[in-house]
Amino acid sequence: MRGERNQGPRPTFGENERSLEAHLFDVDADLYGQELKLSWISRLRDVMEFPSGEALKRQLDKDFAAARLALTRCQLDKDFAAARLALTRSGSFSRH
Repeated sequence: MRGERNQGPRPTFGENERSLEAHLFDVDADLYGQELKLSWISRLRDVMEFPSGEALKRQLDKDFAAARLALTRCQLDKDFAAARLALTRSGSFSRH
């Protein structure tokens, strides 16, 4: 599963306690109460207070697009590293 997560307070809603919430992409399941393992790929932005829930939603849409791009780049990096390793082991790849 891939997604985006928020770790920290939720100042737009007056919540100053740190929390962790994950927004999973393309998942249609009730996972409340389930144990999930999360891995951090990159940091998108600092915690911000928005003037309204609607303004927050607009920013989250941008965050989700940025998260999808970061996840795609991460996968491409992994695929490249795996291909390079395979070529190195086969003797077809060498540095000059």
